[in-house]
Amino acid sequence: MVDVSRGPWNTLAGQAADAIAFLKKHRRTLHHLRSIPEVEDIRLDFRLDLRIDREKVFAQFDYFPPELVSLAGALGFGLEISTYPRDLEQLARRRRKPSGRKRRATLRKPR
Repeated sequence: MVDVSRGPWNTLAGQAADAIAFLKKHRRTLHHLRSIPEVEDIRLDFRLDLRIDREKVFAQFDYFPPELVSLAGALGFGLEISTYPRDLEQLARRRRKPSGRKRRATLRKPR
């Protein structure tokens, strides 16, 4: 796994721009990587915060610019979006059922 972008998870636009620059800069190396028979799957995974909250945001739509789609497609790369809750710890607290014992759990957003 290689980090193509260190952009924030709250927007896809910055991550997409970073990915375009990365694909352009490393096109020859990436083309060679794709030609190795043992390499079966290469994809760009974009991490995004889940914006749906049922009070203000009812749906989430994200867009890949044509330049990114073209560059990735030409190299045989797939595009993937991994969506994470904005606050994993808060989500865990809401789902935890009260019990006689106190439990302590700390969840952190994966980096």
